[in-house]
Amino acid sequence: MRPFLEELGQKSDTFISCYPNAGLPNPLTPTGFDLGPEDMGRYLGEFASSGLLNIAGGCCGNTPEHIAAIARTSSWKKRVGP
Repeated sequence: MRPFLEELGQKSDTFISCYPNAGLPNPLTPTGFDLGPEDMGRYLGEFASSGLLNIAGGCCGNTPEHIAAIARTSSWKKRVGP
């Protein structure tokens, strides 16, 4: 996802949000998706600290624990447009 956020940031002068699914659907996991809260926190936290986005969240498969992990690991750097 990072290369797409980088390209979008180069071509846009507006806010960028990222709210991915918690991985691919997997009916054998407790949430139905493969990525746990730590994974989502690590990925979105890195995107935020790299200045790639302004808004972070989670879509399908994310639980309140996922959102808490994203908030805990995100140190925001101001995103600079083109």
